[in-house]
Amino acid sequence: MSMYARLINFKYQQPLKIDGSDQWIGKYKYDEVKKWYLVTIMNKDSGRYLAWKDLMVVMSDDECWWNLFTQQDQFALRPWGSGSESMKTTEFGYSLQMEADYSVDLQFQLRDPVDAALWMLSDN
Repeated sequence: MSMYARLINFKYQQPLKIDGSDQWIGKYKYDEVKKWYLVTIMNKDSGRYLAWKDLMVVMSDDECWWNLFTQQDQFALRPWGSGSESMKTTEFGYSLQMEADYSVDLQFQLRDPVDAALWMLSDN
């Protein structure tokens, strides 16, 4: 399954804008072992993927999978795969979070994500 949309931060009501574009294409898959949905997110204009390295948000030429953690009508994106920042549990972990200057980074969260780590889809 896939989607094409803008990702809007719940707290700041601002789009995720990286590589000069706020248009994203997402592809979903289901992890049968953990029973979680995963998503890889590609910037429509640059063709690069939203990724992380050493607790920093980066863009990559390779697919990078995120745990899609839903909460009411919003969702959080948590790193999935190898590395200390990767999701191992739903009780705690790092989440993609927008800061007051509209930049994004990974922030450690206990339990449910804070509003700045929640995202919504917008088709306009």
